[in-house]
Amino acid sequence: MEPSQKVCIIVNPTAGHGKSRKMLPEVTGLLTGKGVKFDVIPTTGPGHAEFLARELSTSEYKALVSMGGDGTLGEVVNGVMASGPNRIALATIPAGTGNDFVGGNRLFSNWPESIDAIAQPAIKQMDVMLVRDGTSRARYAINSIGVGFDAYVVKRVSELKSKRLGSISYAIEVIRGLFAFQPHDLQIVVDGLEMHVKQGWLCA
Repeated sequence: MEPSQKVCIIVNPTAGHGKSRKMLPEVTGLLTGKGVKFDVIPTTGPGHAEFLARELSTSEYKALVSMGGDGTLGEVVNGVMASGPNRIALATIPAGTGNDFVGGNRLFSNWPESIDAIAQPAIKQMDVMLVRDGTSRARYAINSIGVGFDAYVVKRVSELKSKRLGSISYAIEVIRGLFAFQPHDLQIVVDGLEMHVKQGWLCA
């Protein structure tokens, strides 16, 4: 991708409890200063980023940029993966609560570095996991897949007021969950290998 070609930024304005919305003017200013041509499309609710990515994957954009947290990026990835084999390049501007994908892959130490990467891109191949549950519901995942206690904690954080505390919310719900979570029997198939776990707390 040449820096002079246009990218599309899919921004989740509620990511990071409004962090992405506050960052947006500075982000667009830095992109403009580096000569990057871009459009910005805000999401309006859950699933919208996936819809946009699926629709825009066959557009004239040279790359889609997910601006938000891991949830927003996950939606964009699912939209792109559903678009067919000739997939558009992806970039991300971390503006969420955890930003585990960026941190886990050591992509950027701070979000301005992601602007530099968009201005002077180097394409990297990344693994994507396809996950199917017992009802044949399928999703793509790029960070990790969690069943059990970790999923319970994430669900609690998303539902309760503790999410206002940012990343500390997860630690709070871990402690609460130690007393409230009920283990379950698990049947898991990975690359054809079937496993049975009795009263498992989690599988990741």
